[in-house]
Amino acid sequence: MDLVEVVHGERTSEATLDAIHAFRDRALVYVLCYSGVRGGEIFADPKDDRRNGLTWADVSLEDRKMTVLAKKQDWSIDR
Repeated sequence: MDLVEVVHGERTSEATLDAIHAFRDRALVYVLCYSGVRGGEIFADPKDDRRNGLTWADVSLEDRKMTVLAKKQDWSIDR
């Protein structure tokens, strides 16, 4: 077993990391498909100081809402 990284204080195998990354990627696809947001509204861009991306502070799992900035960096309606 090739131990490659520490996640939450525990060594994690490459297979486990691959599963975590696959789950993360699938969750991102669901957000993009079912929320109507654009990638530019939720992803950070290291070359653009204004695009910080979606953070946990922008997400309310309890209310099932997220707050995003529109493409022009104006506040948009919660989707």
